[in-house]
Order: sequence, then C-alpha cells, then structure tokens
Amino acid sequence: MSENISQGPGSRDLVVISAIHHDTNRHMVGKSIAEIGEIWKHEPVDAAIRLLEEEDGAVSMIGHDMSPANVEMVLSHPLVMIGSDGLSMAPEGPAAEQLPHPRGHGPYPRVLGHYSRDRGIFDLATAIKKCTSMPADQVGLADRGRMAG
Repeated sequence: MSENISQGPGSRDLVVISAIHHDTNRHMVGKSIAEIGEIWKHEPVDAAIRLLEEEDGAVSMIGHDMSPANVEMVLSHPLVMIGSDGLSMAPEGPAAEQLPHPRGHGPYPRVLGHYSRDRGIFDLATAIKKCTSMPADQVGLADRGRMAG
C-alpha cells in the first residue's frame, strides 16, 4: 500500500497537519507527514497511522498537491461552482492554536480577488455567480443566491 501512496500525484511533504485533538501532539500542527516521520523515526505512512491512532482519528490535514495551473483549469470550467466545507476558526483562544485550512478563511475573496480580478480567469459577474446562484440552484434553493430589486 505505501508504494501506491508514494507513487501518487502528491508528496508526503505536501500533506500538512492543521489540527490535532490531544495536547500531547499539538507540536505536530504545521508539520508535514514527512517531517513527523523524521521526528518519530518512522516511514511517513507509519507516522500518519500512528498519529491517527494517538488522536483517535481526530486529525485535520491540508493537502497542497494541486498545481496552480490545474486549479485555474478546473475553476474556469463553466459548470464549476465555489463552495466551502471549512470551519471558521477564532483568531484567539484555543481555536487559534490550530492551523486552519485555507478554505475556512476566504475561498470567496480568493475567487473574487485573485482568480477574477488578478488572474482574469473569469469576469466578476461569473465569479459572483459561481459563488452564489450556482451553488444555491444545485441544492434547490431557488430563493437564494440572487439580488432582487
């Protein structure tokens, strides 16, 4: 199995721990699976399994394995819409000790600013539609995602 993982499209260096359940492993937040393997002197896949076991499965990770060109290609497709299943994180207190996934802090500004304004992948009207009425329509919310005068 580990051969398949290492041959996959990404690298263990690209999988970063973003949240941990127990204080004992809190120092692993922000480290990649490869770094954790080095710290524990385990193969990265074994380090990932150990971490999941020690944390009762409550480990959040961020995978940084899509190239910017692929992200732009996907986003530019007319059927692609923008949504987020990310959690909001407090800027202070215990929640601030975690490393939130980027989707928790701004997929919409990223789409409107970076991909629409800066990169010109699509115009502003298309960006807004991808963030509002398209997702609303997809889940059957006909009275959402539109401005009415």
